[in-house]
Amino acid sequence: MKTQKPRPHPEPADALYRRALAGRARVFQFTGQYPRALKDWRRFKKTSHEPRSDYEYYQGVSDLHDHTGRFNRAVELREKAIAICRCFPGTLNESALLVAQVQLLLRKNEYAAAFNKARGLLKAGGNLNKHNKARVYTLMGTSSMHMGKYVPALACFSRARSLHRQINNLEGMTIVDNNLTLTYWKMGKYKNAIKHCRQALGVREKIGHVFGISTALNNLGLIYDEMGNYREALECYEKALAMFRRLNDRYGITIALTNIGTIYSDIYGDIEKAFEYHRQSLELVRRTGDKYGEFEGLLMMADMHWRQKDRKAFSRTVDAMGRLVNTLQSREMHIVYLLNRVKSCAWNNWHSLDRAILKLFAALKRTPDDMLIVDSIAGLVGVIETFGLNKWLEPVQPWVKKMENKLPAIESPLRRVKTLRGLIKFYLMRGNRTRAENFFKQWQKTYQHYGIKSEEKVLLRFGDGALKKL
Repeated sequence: MKTQKPRPHPEPADALYRRALAGRARVFQFTGQYPRALKDWRRFKKTSHEPRSDYEYYQGVSDLHDHTGRFNRAVELREKAIAICRCFPGTLNESALLVAQVQLLLRKNEYAAAFNKARGLLKAGGNLNKHNKARVYTLMGTSSMHMGKYVPALACFSRARSLHRQINNLEGMTIVDNNLTLTYWKMGKYKNAIKHCRQALGVREKIGHVFGISTALNNLGLIYDEMGNYREALECYEKALAMFRRLNDRYGITIALTNIGTIYSDIYGDIEKAFEYHRQSLELVRRTGDKYGEFEGLLMMADMHWRQKDRKAFSRTVDAMGRLVNTLQSREMHIVYLLNRVKSCAWNNWHSLDRAILKLFAALKRTPDDMLIVDSIAGLVGVIETFGLNKWLEPVQPWVKKMENKLPAIESPLRRVKTLRGLIKFYLMRGNRTRAENFFKQWQKTYQHYGIKSEEKVLLRFGDGALKKL
């Protein structure tokens, strides 16, 4: 006679109810129904005060606040979740707790610390399954990307994507594709970027991930923007903005507003309209607590004040950028700030100008980002020309040569016309009209072909060996 195996004890009804509430909250969040998700999480919290349930609640609501751009509150809740694990050992296994700590460091913009802790977690081994390994590689890649280390970021994201593919985690793959999109976009490799962006968008549309769709649309707009397809880019940005507003995602709204504002300023030359988009974006991003986003908002406003020739407002904005930049641990943002500091010194503080330019040169020597160097030198040449800083023509010449060598690799029409404009100015100041005229023809052909109307307002003409603006 066969002995029957003992049946497992049924799960208590209250535990089943809690699991159902948490599951439904995640589904509501996934499909963009944030108020309903928050209501379920609050019900979940009332059903139990066990450490594990409290941890799950704090993490779930923290993720929800991440999606709606309430980053300060999200960080507070993540810290509470980790504190619970410390007070009640065994709430999470050690590996899961370390992953949560890495996520917290990343949200606090402590990129170097996040990368080092994640790398240590991989080296230690432990009980990391493929899903958690993929998460750790994604966190390492995100940290590297924010620090401007794009090649290591790509390697980490590729490892993460491979692991997600092995366990058939579609959403995990789309997250990695989104990060690969941004990394390739920052590197100026737009064909690679658009491939991963379309992959992410296709899967997210298939599985109904509303937040993911809006993010992918915004990223697709970024790529179209860089490729010179400005009408398509604006359409993507506006669709993304509408979806972010429907989700009440303040962070997403700020990004879309900034991107739309940039189209109006850099492409259509409508500074007044662009100014309003950037002003709204900066106001919103300050409410989110995202320091990286706030810095980018200040950068956009500094550009607006520069174009409007508002010296005092420009100086105040650059000072605000300076107070923020050291908290970001971003080589890219540091160099962008140094260029704006050079502009501010040339405009307001000549005694500090030489030191500011030397600091910029020193920072550029340390960066492997060629496109960042090209953009910075083109901007610096513009400052030299505007303020008649001819003594810097000789020191800047090796950098201009590097900029010239990188010109054939520049895919972005907007970046190309800005680079060509810098080369025209430099060679006119050096008295080399032949080279200036050659670059002028390329500049004119590019901006006319892609309809970059803003360039018409800075049209260059030649006369008496000097560069003049119409």
